[in-house]
Amino acid sequence: MTGKVPVPVPVPLLVLVLVLVLVLVLVEGRGQVEVEGRGASGSGRRR
Repeated sequence: MTGKVPVPVPVPLLVLVLVLVLVLVLVEGRGQVEVEGRGASGSGRRR
């Protein structure tokens, strides 16, 4: 092994998973901000 580590998962799949996680986090953050702005059922969990 000269620095090349065999990866069982193809790179494209890895990138897809990363993007999915990023989108999920972004959507969650946005939903929290929206709930905070309305203050309907959110008791200020974040800040």
